[in-house]
Amino acid sequence: MLFVIFLSGFAKEDKLTPVITLTIYWNTGNWDGARRLHDMLSVSDKKILDYVADYKLNLIVPEEIEDFDKFQTELGPLLEFINAADNGKKFEAAFHQKRTKWKQLSGDAIDLLNTCLNAKLEIKKGLEKGEGNVCKGLEEFWEIVEAKGAAKGEAIGEARLNKLMH
Repeated sequence: MLFVIFLSGFAKEDKLTPVITLTIYWNTGNWDGARRLHDMLSVSDKKILDYVADYKLNLIVPEEIEDFDKFQTELGPLLEFINAADNGKKFEAAFHQKRTKWKQLSGDAIDLLNTCLNAKLEIKKGLEKGEGNVCKGLEEFWEIVEAKGAAKGEAIGEARLNKLMH
């Protein structure tokens, strides 16, 4: 009789299921941190690194994404919102182009934008649980921006006119 004892309970023919860890940078702009463990180590003798596993950070940075449509969930529009949030012209273009997708962001997605970007978007009352309406808040935002721009333009025009007349 042959007894085989496995201390780990894992047999030679057993296989593991891979786990992929993704990290999302929930901020605007570029990621300026390390992307590998070796980049975080302070080692005077580089030969030691041959014996240290180098773990790569699987990082999603909105600033580096070129095609947000490849995402099949609301993650794409959410990341595109973050990508455009710190650039007025890019944001305006994205807003007009992605209005429908942004309008469908869930309450959780809006909460995330409010937390990460201090976006101050409201979740419209009366919608089903978990649904939001980003576009209503953004439309009001653009109305305020346009009104301020018009007022500033009028003030500049009046100042120029006064300067020409005197």
